[in-house]
Amino acid sequence: MPSIPPILTSAQKRQRPSLAFRRFKEQHAKLSTIYWTHKVGVEALRASLKNAAPKAPVVQTLCLPIRLDCFGQSTEDTLLWLDDYLNRCCLQLLASCSANLEAFLKDAALARVGSQGHTLTLGKLSRVGEAMSSPIAKSSTIDEMLDFAEHLFGVDYGDRKKRWERAYKLRCIMVHTRGRINHGNARKLGIANPIIGNPPPYDWPALRADLAAAFDIAEITDSVLMTDEVRFWEMGTELASLAKVNQLPLKNTLWTYLHELGFASPLANERADLIRHFYP
Repeated sequence: MPSIPPILTSAQKRQRPSLAFRRFKEQHAKLSTIYWTHKVGVEALRASLKNAAPKAPVVQTLCLPIRLDCFGQSTEDTLLWLDDYLNRCCLQLLASCSANLEAFLKDAALARVGSQGHTLTLGKLSRVGEAMSSPIAKSSTIDEMLDFAEHLFGVDYGDRKKRWERAYKLRCIMVHTRGRINHGNARKLGIANPIIGNPPPYDWPALRADLAAAFDIAEITDSVLMTDEVRFWEMGTELASLAKVNQLPLKNTLWTYLHELGFASPLANERADLIRHFYP
C-alpha cells in the first residue's frame, strides 16, 4: 500500500533552492554536456580519419568548406593532437566551473548577510553588511573564499575544499600562465616528470571529480539559504537590478515573473513591501 505523502506547511512549501543555487546548477549542468560534445566530436573525427592518407589535409579529406590557411593540419598531425585537445578542453571547463562557483559563493554571501538584516534598503547592504560579506563578495580566490564561507554559513565542506584548493591552482595555470606548466607550479601540484611548456595533465575523471565537489559545495551552502528571509532578499535584489536599467516587469505581471524565476509566492507583507518599494 503506497504511503500517504506528508502535508507540508506553507513555510515548508517555500523552502526551495535559492535563486543563486538554481542559477549555479543551470550553468553547471552544461559543463558535462560541453565535455561530452567535445568527446563525441573527437571520436567521430578519429573514426572518419582512420583510413585516410596520413599527409592529406584534414579539411580536404572530409570535404569541409574551410581554407587550408585557416586549418592546414594533416590527418597524421590531427590524430596526434586530439588527446592534447581534450586535455585543454577539460582545463577550460575547469576554469568555467571555477567562475560559476565563484559567482555562486558571492551571491550566496550577499544573500546570507542581507537576510540577516544588514541592509539599507531592498537589495542593498549596509556598510556593516558590506564589511561582513566582503571576504567573499570582493574576492576571486576560491580557496580563500571557501575558508570564509565555512564560517559565514556555519558549514563544513570537508575534503571538497581540499580538492578545490588543487583545482584552483590548475585553473590559475590555465588563465594566468597561458596554460603552460613550469617547474614551480608542477611542484606545487605534485606533478612528477612534467612536460615543461605543455598544459598540466588533466582528464575527464579528474574534471568529473572536481565538478562533483563544486556541486556538493554549492548544495551544502544552499541548505543554509532555504529560508523566507533569503528568498525575500533575492526577490528584492533581482527587482532592484532590473529597476536600475528600467526593466521592471509590469506591476500586474510581477508575481508571474517571480514565479517563473522559481520563487514561491511571497507572503502578504512581502507583497506589500515589494509593491511599495518598486511600484510607488
